Amino acid sequence: MSLTRRQVSAAGLGLPLALTVTGTAQAAPRRPRPRTLHIAGDSTAAQKYADAAPETGWGTALPFLLRHDLVVANHAVNGRSAKSFVDEGRLDAVLDAIRPDDLLLIQFAHNDEKATDPSRYRTLAQCSTLQGGGVGHPARSGPKGRGGMAKIALSDDGVVGPTAGRAGSQACGGRVRPTLTGRQWPVKQEPEVVPRSGTDRNLLPSGRRGRQTEPWTTYREHLRLYVAGARARGARPVLATPVERRRFGPAGDAVPSHGAYPAAMRALADEERVALLDVQALSLALWQELGVEETKKYFNWTATEQDNTHFNPPGAIAVARLVARELLRTRVLAPRDVRRLDETIPESWITWPDAAA
Repeated sequence: MSLTRRQVSAAGLGLPLALTVTGTAQAAPRRPRPRTLHIAGDSTAAQKYADAAPETGWGTALPFLLRHDLVVANHAVNGRSAKSFVDEGRLDAVLDAIRPDDLLLIQFAHNDEKATDPSRYRTLAQCSTLQGGGVGHPARSGPKGRGGMAKIALSDDGVVGPTAGRAGSQACGGRVRPTLTGRQWPVKQEPEVVPRSGTDRNLLPSGRRGRQTEPWTTYREHLRLYVAGARARGARPVLATPVERRRFGPAGDAVPSHGAYPAAMRALADEERVALLDVQALSLALWQELGVEETKKYFNWTATEQDNTHFNPPGAIAVARLVARELLRTRVLAPRDVRRLDETIPESWITWPDAAA
């Protein structure tokens, strides 16, 4: 085969053959941009700082169960509801970062429901009687701090029933630790108060909007904002029912704690044809299987704290595994997108970054 003068010259210059044929160079194919799984949620999913260790959000453990080319952007923040996350502009920030083909995983309810949970929500009068000052002052721990509460719905041991203890005094205040999200956000603790009647029923004393939503109305209305926002940007929304707390009945049965919120989300997912990860049902079944004592190894139980809502590394890994399996079951992710679903994840892989100055 003989070469033309033009082909010989091109070869000598080291030009690609495509140039000799078409007269224009073909750029090397671009590597596809990695997809990002964005998490919008509360403290059960949020990344924690070093001063919160060993408390761990399940969003911190999720990347260990996904392939490297699927990036996790954890925007979850302590103490936020579906409503307050929107009110503070956090949803707008997430939507600004979302790109086509990304995923937006949405889990809220723990803070949406606070006004109806007597173990977590107090009136102004009740808060002011605690040994910590007036409204807006954290209630002190210790014997004096315990004296203000006659009853709470959840004991320090996670068993439903009348009791008085540290968990009750914490309902009116205490420190909210800052979290590491996709952006750095200031975190300010607001006192929890029962919404007042009238048009300002969802306002805090400071004039800021509160967190509470009603499951079949405002909760669903706010969730629709997340769904519509993701779809408008070519991303896929995914709803996740709230992970269950560690709560047991007198007979040792795991007890649901989220009221009508999971059912409201399930109905919305069906109406909007959105993939649903039923983390509430799966975590309740897991706590039932583990039992009263064994579940303490999954929650943030330490020598100084008995927390029946937030997880330690084993608990965060277990819940993240439920999430990853649900992402696979609902075909949001393909088998090639997940890994280690049946393997042990070392606790040492969980880290807590230092708090920002």
